[in-house]
This record gives sequence, C-alpha cells and structure tokens, in this order.
Amino acid sequence: MGLGWGVILLALGVLLSGCGGSGVHFAGPVDDAFAWPTVRGANDNRGVAAGRVEAQRLIWQRKTGGEAAGEPTVRGGYLYFPGYDRRLEVFAAATGHRVFRRRYDGPVTGALPRDTAFDFLTDQNEYRLFTYTYPPGEKRTDYRVARSQAPPRRLDDSLTLIAGLNGTLYCHADDGEIRWEVKTDGPLLTAPAVVDTTIFAASGRSVVALDTRDGELRWSHQSSGAVTAAPAVDDRVYVGTADSMIYALDRSNGGMDWFFVAGGGVFTTPAVGADRIYVAANDGLIYALDKATGKMIWTYDTGAVANLSPTLAGDLLYVATRTGRLVALGAADGSVVYDHKLRSAAVTPPVVAEGYVFVADDNRRLYCFGPNTPITAENESE
Repeated sequence: MGLGWGVILLALGVLLSGCGGSGVHFAGPVDDAFAWPTVRGANDNRGVAAGRVEAQRLIWQRKTGGEAAGEPTVRGGYLYFPGYDRRLEVFAAATGHRVFRRRYDGPVTGALPRDTAFDFLTDQNEYRLFTYTYPPGEKRTDYRVARSQAPPRRLDDSLTLIAGLNGTLYCHADDGEIRWEVKTDGPLLTAPAVVDTTIFAASGRSVVALDTRDGELRWSHQSSGAVTAAPAVDDRVYVGTADSMIYALDRSNGGMDWFFVAGGGVFTTPAVGADRIYVAANDGLIYALDKATGKMIWTYDTGAVANLSPTLAGDLLYVATRTGRLVALGAADGSVVYDHKLRSAAVTPPVVAEGYVFVADDNRRLYCFGPNTPITAENESE
C-alpha cells in the first residue's frame, strides 16, 4: 500500500519549509464543505463554519514573515496568509509547514482560493489583482485595480468584485476589463456580502443593495453612524455602526426590522446562527441577540476592546481577544468551553476550517487549535 496523503504532504512541507517556496508545486483546492475560502467563510459574511469543531489544544504554531494584513483563508488543506510584509504565505493546514511564499510590491490584503486558481490583492505601492494556478503555483495573470483594503469577491466563474477605498464598486472580468462600476456614498472598507443576485455593501453611513448584473441600486439604508464593518446576510441584513447600534434590515427593501444599542461602537460583522446573532463591540462585550426581535440573551466580557468578529461552529462560538486569548463559548448560554492563551493580542478573527481553528497575533504568530491529539516534534513549528 502506498504512503498516505498526510505523510506525503508532511514530507513535502519539511522539504520545502526552508526554501521560501520559489517554484513550489502544490496541490490545488478541492470542493470542500469544511473550507473557509473567503473572508467570513462565505459570500454571505455570516461567519459560520460547518459543524462543531473541537479546539481542545494547540496543534501547531508558526512564525510568519509579517503581521496579518487580512483574514486568512483555507481550502483544500492549505491556509493562505496575507501579510503586511508584502508576502503571501501558504501553509499546510494540518502541519503548519510553509509550502509557498512570494514577495510583492505591497501588502497582500486578501487571498481567495477557488477551484483551479487562487486570487489575491496587493496594496500600498501597487494595486493589482493576481491570479495564480495550481499546480505549480505560477502566475496566470494580473491586472491593475483601484486601491482596496478589502479582499476580492467572486461573483461567478468569470467576474470579480473589487471594493475601492474611493467608494466605487468595480466588477472585473478575468482579463481585467471593467464590466460595470458604481459610485457609493462613502469609502468601502470591507468585503460586501453577495447573496443570489444582490450585493450588500457598507459605504460611509449607508448600507446599499445592488444588482450583481449591472450594479443597479435596489435600496439604500441610511444609518445614524458610520458603518465600518461588512454586513452579514441571511433572511435579514445585520450590520453594526460606530455609534454603538446594531441593525436588522429587511433584505428586500432595506427597511429596519429592529435595532439594539450596544455599550460601545460596533466595528465587527455579526456571526449569524439559526435563531441568534453574535456581535462583538468596543465595550469589550460579545452580545448574543435574538434574530427575530433583537432582544439580548447573554453577554461575555472579553476584558478589552472587542474589535474582531466572532465565528460560529455548531454550538460553539469562537472569540479571539485583544488580551491574547482564543475562547470557545457555548452558543446557547455564553459559558466558557475552551480558553487558550496566545503569546500576544489576536489580530484576526477565528478561522474555522478543515477541523481546526486558526488565529494570528500581533507578534507575527499563526496558531492552529484542534482535537485532543498529541503534539509531535514535526508539528511544533517555530
């Protein structure tokens, strides 16, 4: 019987971990329901992973080249790490071994793995969208885009959505041609939600709904404060504002169904479950609210400003804190199920995929937590 894929992958990672990834061949992603291929897990921004994931202990940790410039993504057994050091790094999710690393002309603000390629944006000195193939991880194409701090969104197999800091949404074809563009009321700081044929974007003090086919405005909701985090969408549109408000909007027309006043500004995207939403606010609290009414069910105090979005996985809510903790709360009552210490303050929301939970801190460390299996010398990465 031949070697298992896990052994082959591990051996490949050990072989390449010191070479920086130049010319590296690695397998592409597969159609995996347990992936986290885009910011907030899916185009609806709900921050929900498939099934319960047991983050019982540290599996591995890895020093990255720079601090995270965006939320990591995971697909096909690989984690894509966008860095302020102008590098995109790719790690084997199960072992932490680096299999790809290349440097660009600006920080990598987001990576988007898909079926036959992966896309990513660079920022600062050069604003471009790159597409790489796999195998062998060679550049397929790149084209210039508007300056953007948000990761790209795929509208379909051939169209990519770019949210510009200039307040304009751009729909690009794969050759870089702009199919349509729409100016909104303010800067676009976060990745819009895309559900069916509608784009839901936070722009200045507004939440806008646009048609994916031509960018035509369907509705606009004016909020009392700046909307600096992406909306989450299921049967309603859920969004927080800098002046401590959390709104539930009618998905069809933008009308307000209910609102809730938190104890501090809300700069995060809610995690949306079957009957509750979970929101982090600058008063340090995680709020669990009833989806239908906005009534508060429970709170959890993180001990510091809560500016990282929570992630829901089955009946567990994962929270990364500025006090340097990764905490798993019971989604029903807010009780602490797991509490892990990081070396420094967390800078990314928990990413839940492939049966693991990933988080990065401001000391350039990437952590993987998972089931209660022994840590071996091979996965104690430094």
